Amino acid sequence: MRAFPGVMYHNMFKAAWRTVKTLSADPNWLGARSGMIALLHTWGQNLSFHPHLHCIIPQGGFVPELKRWIYTRHRKFLFPVRVMSALYRRYFIEGISEAYANESIKWDATEWKKLVSDLRKSSFNVFVKAPFGGPQQVVDYLGRYSHRVAITNYRIVDVSPAHVRFTYKDYRDGKKKVLQLSPKEFARRFLQHVLPHGFAKIRHYGILSNKSKGTYIPIILRFFERRRATKEKFDAVAHILAKYHLDIRECPRCQNGIMMRYKEIPRLRGDPMQSRNKGYFNRTSIKALSL
Repeated sequence: MRAFPGVMYHNMFKAAWRTVKTLSADPNWLGARSGMIALLHTWGQNLSFHPHLHCIIPQGGFVPELKRWIYTRHRKFLFPVRVMSALYRRYFIEGISEAYANESIKWDATEWKKLVSDLRKSSFNVFVKAPFGGPQQVVDYLGRYSHRVAITNYRIVDVSPAHVRFTYKDYRDGKKKVLQLSPKEFARRFLQHVLPHGFAKIRHYGILSNKSKGTYIPIILRFFERRRATKEKFDAVAHILAKYHLDIRECPRCQNGIMMRYKEIPRLRGDPMQSRNKGYFNRTSIKALSL
């Protein structure tokens, strides 16, 4: 990775999209065209070298011939993790092997064969889950990292000729800690996350690519608009007036005024008596206005 970062990072993107594209096109899993937005992330909290991709993938795909959207067979996950891991490993090894054959990667032949052999025995980590807080949460999360560097200024605690101290989160126990490094080690860790010049770390694929989204996205949106039932807001006043010929807005005391809403009682959870003690129900929420 460190010796040929541009080639390796490119193959990470390429292998990820080939995996999603292959499984999406398979009728056993989806049988449709999918899309993907991928973001390269190379660092950990302590500035360690940890290259990986964050990907946003729709839970389904589009069938252009039918002009309709279809969902995955299993709503809880996109594709089986083990299948994705094995396929990603295969495509990644094929990609770097092609780069080696084209001499984009220059390596000792014996060492290269050993490296490829070890990769075939390794288990590639693929993690898939649906967003608990909805799609907007995922977009917001990736947006915080899309244009950042490996470390921001607010995490740096102290800088001196002898050391650099900065905070980081230890995911093993979830605690916030302070790490102290020599200036030389800090610079080494930081500079290993500088991407090659002109390298695009955010990429769009499939129906979400810049080339295709103008064609497919409007059709997909029209498909969902046709399927989305139009819900009319229930008007209790009009319903009772039409069915019982009774205007519930009429003031029961003077029989002349119309009651108008001027304040809403906030929705609360918990013991109603506690809400009462806080004074939420001590103020009148409906007022009669004489017309």
